[in-house]
Amino acid sequence: DTTRDSRAAAAVRLLATWDGVLADDRPAAALGALIARDWVSAKYGLYPAPPADVSLREAARDLQRSFGRIDPPLSAVLRMRFNGRDLPIGNGGSDVLRAVHTARAHDGRYVGRAGDSFVMLVEWDARGAVRSESIQPFGTAVGRPGSRHATDQMELFATNRLKPVPFTEAAQRAMLEREYRPGIPTARD
Repeated sequence: DTTRDSRAAAAVRLLATWDGVLADDRPAAALGALIARDWVSAKYGLYPAPPADVSLREAARDLQRSFGRIDPPLSAVLRMRFNGRDLPIGNGGSDVLRAVHTARAHDGRYVGRAGDSFVMLVEWDARGAVRSESIQPFGTAVGRPGSRHATDQMELFATNRLKPVPFTEAAQRAMLEREYRPGIPTARD
């Protein structure tokens, strides 16, 4: 019952227009993402999900308070922040192909903290030659913040792009930064 709550009534109307796609061009995406976040958190936390009306009211209130409206662009709400960089997550959210699980930040945005968003596409042509592309939210060295690879995929991820995956030795050597054998000291060690 939203007869006494105009914001909840507006949120119900907004959700009724949504096709479930988490993208900037869907006005209800941010609202839907926050509601889904509640339910996904409950599922993985093994506790009961809040009632739908509670999730809806809290999400609408949170968006109104933080963004001045209940339909901000998804990219304004869901962010990737690491090593001084701050980018939109792009299309994605909790428990989807581009899964990024978030935590609320001091500025009202939701910042990616974890997720299983590694995506790889592989195709073989009629001759059996392989072509592949992949992406992950931050980079391949998030455990080493000083590495240039800690955030080298963030912009690609935020703009819904992939990077090539080298399958041949020649393609791998073209990308080689350093060659070494584990356990054998090199001049740099």
